[in-house]
Amino acid sequence: MDSSNTNLPVLSLPKADSELDAAAIKIQKVYKSYQTRKNLADCAIIVEELWWRALEFAALKRASASFVDGEKSKQVRVSEFDAAATKNQKDYKGYRTRRTLKNGRKLKKK
Repeated sequence: MDSSNTNLPVLSLPKADSELDAAAIKIQKVYKSYQTRKNLADCAIIVEELWWRALEFAALKRASASFVDGEKSKQVRVSEFDAAATKNQKDYKGYRTRRTLKNGRKLKKK
């Protein structure tokens, strides 16, 4: 058999230690920079989430009022008062309309 006709893979000879060290350092640099970018991206997400929480807290703090009810102190949101006032107004308008219609019908029947 002729050794030149065989299709064996060609293996490279081991490189010098300095070349292997340089390759290892390059791989380490690439991996370290990848880890740094990944950590920075995670930190950016956390910072953004904390920022939105701070804004929501500030908005809640601004929209809240403290009321003293006897010995108890309650935090009641102003928007809840607005909703209650709107409901009361709506109920009163409905009552007034029904009363007017009822009185008007009685007047017509007489």
